[in-house]
Amino acid sequence: MAGATFVLCAFLLPETLFDRENAVYNSDVVLADDYGKASVGASQSEFAAEEAVPTSSLKPFTMARSLKIGTHRKGILKRLLDVWLVLRLPGVWLVMFWYAGLVGGIVTISTVAPQIVASPPYLWGANVGLANAGAVIGAFIGGLYTYLSVDRALKAQAKKEIHGYSEAEARLTSAVPGLVLATLGLWTFGFCAQYPSKHAWIGLEFGFGMVAFGLMQVPSVGFSYVSLRLSRSDLLC
Repeated sequence: MAGATFVLCAFLLPETLFDRENAVYNSDVVLADDYGKASVGASQSEFAAEEAVPTSSLKPFTMARSLKIGTHRKGILKRLLDVWLVLRLPGVWLVMFWYAGLVGGIVTISTVAPQIVASPPYLWGANVGLANAGAVIGAFIGGLYTYLSVDRALKAQAKKEIHGYSEAEARLTSAVPGLVLATLGLWTFGFCAQYPSKHAWIGLEFGFGMVAFGLMQVPSVGFSYVSLRLSRSDLLC
């Protein structure tokens, strides 16, 4: 599974690092909006110059260019220190605890669930691995929900703004239902584990799936929110 994920990421996942200093001049991260006007990067309206770069001078940002790796960037020591400097931003702590809490829940449940279903009254024996079935289903549904809800939230916010762009915070609203569901999932699993019964394994599976559902919003919503806020912060300039 890890090998397949590596291959898929290598050939399908585009580079997301944004080089603000060179973006305007070499048009490496220049996109075109729905109106055909040039815009620099995603959600960079506050920093883009009023005079857009002529569209004719821009190189098309193809899939092959987005997969380019090995680009040399100066200031390695500064970039290493920036990782610690970002702890001064409240948004980083927000997403950090958000991610840590849900991952901690996933790790804890995946560790104790096989032990629970292997004991009475379940006695699943060699089938204890099926305790993870709820998580797989929850992660799939959570990924689909995130894919649909995040884009919808961004477009709805962009339509309300005169400049036609959405802010990074617009993503956060789509993660609230998942976070609430994941919290309830932890309780559901905990209560069913504490009070086992003949059919309590259903609650274990649902609780595990609910936590996995909520975890899916962190990479798409939480990490994107932090990266956009950092790109706008003067802290790293």
